[in-house]
Amino acid sequence: MKEKQFVDSWKIPGEDHVEESKQVAHEVLDGLVKDLFNFRILEKQSEMKLVTKVKPDLATAINYQEQRKSVPNAPRGDWSSAVNVSNQKSN
Repeated sequence: MKEKQFVDSWKIPGEDHVEESKQVAHEVLDGLVKDLFNFRILEKQSEMKLVTKVKPDLATAINYQEQRKSVPNAPRGDWSSAVNVSNQKSN
């Protein structure tokens, strides 16, 4: 599912496109100046972007949990029980 969401980014004032390496260097410098002098070099810019979101199918997850409960000797999140079952079968 895609939905619109505001995404904040910090950019160099007056620059439309900057190489990634220079952007990272400016972000590090901006962080240091912010911590030391409490002001920012970069400008905050908010953009509306389409963001892909994944939402779980709760009905399927609940059915899966119910099915696992009905199976005897099924591992329940602890792999040691699965190892014990396989050891019992090999003996």
